[in-house]
Amino acid sequence: MPSALVNPSTLRFPRKCPHCGRKPEGTYAVAAMRGLDVFFGDYAVPLLIDVPVCRAAFDRRRAAAVAALVSVLVLIAAGGTGALVFAFKGAWIAAALSGGMAIALALGGRTGWDAGLLDRALLGLSARSESSTRLRLRFTNERYFSEWTSINRSL
Repeated sequence: MPSALVNPSTLRFPRKCPHCGRKPEGTYAVAAMRGLDVFFGDYAVPLLIDVPVCRAAFDRRRAAAVAALVSVLVLIAAGGTGALVFAFKGAWIAAALSGGMAIALALGGRTGWDAGLLDRALLGLSARSESSTRLRLRFTNERYFSEWTSINRSL
């Protein structure tokens, strides 16, 4: 999977959808998170990169975001509730596993791993902020990456 380390202030994209190559009908804001820095570093607002996408990719990504959010919230609530129920019954190992799952999902979502996976799978690219001036972009479409590279040669 091709990737590039770029300066986000001069970033440009080809006028086509990175997933299917069709003409874009809008943009989708891809969030570039900083990984574990959300826990151990300074608080930073995720950098949002407007990527041109077709209507189908936009709708598909938005629907997947809603489904992922709802499912993660349900799993966190179920894990927390399960931990309490198991703890009251004295099943400490099951309570620890259930609570651990809830905590892992809650903390993992803060790093942006879920959004990055959805962006890569449904839009064809994902972004990860490495510093305030460097951004790592990963592409799934080789042809789109080569067009992107020709536009962003100076990066």
